[in-house]
Amino acid sequence: MEITGLGHLNTANQFDPEVVGGLRITGQWTFTGSVDFFQILVRSDGVPSRGSGETSNGIEFYLSQEGGRNLEIRRKGSKLAVTQNSSGTLTSAGAGQTFNFIIEDRGGGQLSFTMTQVGNAANTATVTGIITNDTHDKNFITFHNREGGRTAYLDNVSINRITTPPTRVVVTGLTRTPATGAVTLTFTSSELHTYKIEASADLIAWTELQGSVFGQADATQFVDSVFAPGKLNAFYRVTRDP
Repeated sequence: MEITGLGHLNTANQFDPEVVGGLRITGQWTFTGSVDFFQILVRSDGVPSRGSGETSNGIEFYLSQEGGRNLEIRRKGSKLAVTQNSSGTLTSAGAGQTFNFIIEDRGGGQLSFTMTQVGNAANTATVTGIITNDTHDKNFITFHNREGGRTAYLDNVSINRITTPPTRVVVTGLTRTPATGAVTLTFTSSELHTYKIEASADLIAWTELQGSVFGQADATQFVDSVFAPGKLNAFYRVTRDP
């Protein structure tokens, strides 16, 4: 796909990283000149600003061919604030060079940006950042380059969830160790959430075994070595923290 002179390409749908569980955007970008910009935005309003034509509001993942070839994560507009936590520089970013890019907005304000030249894996850089303030309510993804008729090529774009948090928690396994009486509990989970685990001997009175258990991707195990030993029956419930 050819992108020319600040022509905004916006997604038809909005993708809120805080709702879908984090976003990963991948693809390839080819520079055709030597003074162009790489510009992809998340949490974007997709609206060109007056004057320069840059996106009015959003989080921008940016590279300037003539600006030191430094990868940047920065805000556009006044509705967000970003702190970049690391620096990264490509050894070259010239005309005819194609780069694989990976952009992640993981939710919770966590951001990362990687570019790697196709055919030259040593020419790579990664930066990370964090959103420190967000009063924005738009979540389009926007692609564009520099003004002035400059042309770049955008190919093989993919937009995916980093993880899909389960809509409900399901206990998928319960095993008791005969020697100790301890019970190992397995439940569906996401690494983006914490969980509270409770136990009961009669399904009426519940005891909290542990709160704020950090979830793992897909499934988490918890060992109850306190409540279950010595009891004939033990029932469990797991709830996701807000």
